[in-house]
Amino acid sequence: MAEKKETPQAEEAAQTETAQEPKKAAAPKQDPKEFLTNFDWDKYEEGIERIEDTKLEEFEKLVAENFVDTADEKVVTGVVTHLTEREAIIDINAKSEGVISLNEFRYNPDLKLGDEVEVLIDIREDKTGQ
Repeated sequence: MAEKKETPQAEEAAQTETAQEPKKAAAPKQDPKEFLTNFDWDKYEEGIERIEDTKLEEFEKLVAENFVDTADEKVVTGVVTHLTEREAIIDINAKSEGVISLNEFRYNPDLKLGDEVEVLIDIREDKTGQ
């Protein structure tokens, strides 16, 4: 069997690698009161950055302007997004679309995509989206 011979260079390299282990840097000292004042609890608890109040207010304003209450028996304005031979698909801006028979639009035989129409919410979708 062959004997394993190590060269002096390999031994020196192994010794220098262990001798040059990086030292852990000490964490900078911070005032506990300042730390608690500036600590981001939302990021710690939820894993997300805190949103500025002005952006939240702007978002709430947009929601209030565009929110559509989809209560049954309510009339809302929608936009025709698709037409088939028998039905019109109406976007009522509530994460929902309505399906209405074209017979309901007898008064408007020239109905086309993009037209705004008033619709009555008769039945809302169930858990399965139907």
